[in-house]
Order: sequence, then structure tokens, then C-alpha cells
Amino acid sequence: MGLTVSMAAVQEFLEEIGESPSEPLEFDDYVRVVDVCQKHEGFQRHERKELETTFHRFDQGGQGELSMAMVFDLLRYIYGYTLREDEAHQIMRDIDSNKNGTLSFDEFLFMMRQYKETELKRARAAYTMYSGSRQDGGLSFANLPGAVESMKLAPRRDIIQRFQGDQPASSTLSFDTFVEIVESCRVDNVLELRKQASFNKEQCSLIGRRFRDHAGNANVLTRGQVLWLLMSIGMTLGTAEEREQVLSLLGE
Repeated sequence: MGLTVSMAAVQEFLEEIGESPSEPLEFDDYVRVVDVCQKHEGFQRHERKELETTFHRFDQGGQGELSMAMVFDLLRYIYGYTLREDEAHQIMRDIDSNKNGTLSFDEFLFMMRQYKETELKRARAAYTMYSGSRQDGGLSFANLPGAVESMKLAPRRDIIQRFQGDQPASSTLSFDTFVEIVESCRVDNVLELRKQASFNKEQCSLIGRRFRDHAGNANVLTRGQVLWLLMSIGMTLGTAEEREQVLSLLGE
């Protein structure tokens, strides 16, 4: 199939076809599981829900298709960095199966699976490298920060501690657990980058001051105050349509 699927996902797919993970599987049932797996691109239910929510967040017209401009924004939102134009065009060429110049949700799901497979290969290489010559073949918590850094991510101490608990630094973790930690660090990294929204430190500092000026002790902005803040830092929101478009990005 070309898909790296977690055991949790396999259990979900079995349940979807009415089979128990603890029972032997007939060949016909195996084929049904494979069909379900391919249909969902190997993603679990909660992963598909998150991806669907993200897709519709950028499909502002509700057409079920994303333009190239929206694909740029979506990839930046998910990955936490700005793709070069040639990279984005290459993605569209690879994923846009019907060659209509837009991205449907099924094509988006396929794109995310390709990205995840690439990341899993990188994670496997990092896990193997930092496991060294240990006889048990496992990665120790002592070597975990280096393995995470090799994935170009900041190893958050609180995340590592959450997974390590009271275990000594010499204890090992499985590859699946390593993938969970990497994903947690990636999400944390992306959230930090989203806060900056491609602004430099001086711009972030200015926006922070303006936020505090508008929010006061409440430490939260109303939708109207958001508009005033954006206009105070130079954003032009002269029409009702422009203001509504901005507010639509805030969600509920």
C-alpha cells in the first residue's frame, strides 16, 4: 500500500468493518481493511477531522476546492513556514490529479499522507542513528534531545518529561513513542510560529503592546477590538467585506 499505519489506526479500520482486533482475519476481510485504509489515507478518525477542519478553514467560498493562493496559506499554517513559489507549484503538480489548478479535500488528504510518510522516514533515520549500538535497539531518553534536534525541532523539556515520567534517562522508548514526541514538538513549534505570523521580533513587540493597550486587564479582545488593533498597525480594512473576511478567519 505504501502507507505506514499505526496500530491505533488499524484497530479503528477493523472496527469500521465490524471486525475485532483480537480475532483472526479472513482474506476477504483483510481486503476490506486495506480498502478502508486507502480510503482514509491511513489517518485515524481524529486526524481526518482535524485535517478536514483545517481545509474548510481556508475554503472560504465553500467550494470544496482551494486555489493556489489558499494552498500557500494552508501549507504555511500547517507546516509553520513559508514555501517558495516553485515548491508550492511542484506540490500542486504532484497532487492535483485532475489538473484543474485547484486542490480538493481528497487531494489535500493525499498530500498530507505524502508529507507524513516523508516525516516518518526522517524519524526512523533519526531514531536509528541516536539509538547507537544498544543491544536492545532502543533510543534512550538521554539521547532523545539530540534525535529531536536532528529533525530540526526544538526538544521541549516539558514534552519530554511528560513522556519520560519517573523513568531514568537510561531507559528507552519505542519508535512509536518517539514519533509521538516529535509530533508534539512539531505542533508546539508551529504554534509558536503562528503567533509570530511571519513578523519579526520588533513587529511582534509592537503588536504585543497594541494588544495590551486594547485588551487592558481582560487580556482578551472582542471581535471589534481585533479590527481596531489591526488598523492601528497599518492594515487597511476600509470596506465591510474586508472586515468580514478578517473576522471569518477567527472562527467562532
